[in-house]
Amino acid sequence: MSQSKKCLLIIDMQYDFINGSLKVDEAEQIIPSIRNLINSEQMKFDLIVFTKDDHPRDHISFASNHRDKKPFSEYTYTSESNDNNNFKSLLWPDHCVVGTKGNEIHEDLLKEITDNKINGVETLVVEKGTQSNREFFSCFDDVLNEEHTDLERTLKSKNIQDVYICGLAYDYCVYNSALSSSTLGFKTFIIDNMCKKIDKNWELDNNNIEKITL
Repeated sequence: MSQSKKCLLIIDMQYDFINGSLKVDEAEQIIPSIRNLINSEQMKFDLIVFTKDDHPRDHISFASNHRDKKPFSEYTYTSESNDNNNFKSLLWPDHCVVGTKGNEIHEDLLKEITDNKINGVETLVVEKGTQSNREFFSCFDDVLNEEHTDLERTLKSKNIQDVYICGLAYDYCVYNSALSSSTLGFKTFIIDNMCKKIDKNWELDNNNIEKITL
């Protein structure tokens, strides 16, 4: 039997989430572990994907773009075509704006990339939240499940079956990416010791997503 092909998703390891406007506590602590995993001969991934928030300045998730709203205020996203399709979340400080330092992936995780490969393993970057009126947590689809990135098609075209996920923030973009991955039929693992969360009281509770430590 052929061995399952594996992809590593490294979620949003960008400066604004590490030490910038939307800093996740202790985010810097997981950088060495993720870097070691990227170079691991034991795991040997078939594909490594870096994701990043890639927002225009007028992005809908920024509190600054809503009158009388402050960061971390509650906000409900509603479909323009279906009033019954909505998603309750929070508004954020401006973050990961295109062209800013905060938008960039931490340099320590990109050092080994040569010709879009790390030790011979193909790497690519998936950008999300590029449209002003769309909020994405998952790197597969927006919060209303109306817009989709190319990631599902890419993984299936490369016969990826197993998806391993780490990064920031555990309770938002990591979890929602894992949820989408599982729903789309990939065997999905969250690498618990290589994630950090915004809400310290949040815990993963989903039987379709396996929590592991590497």
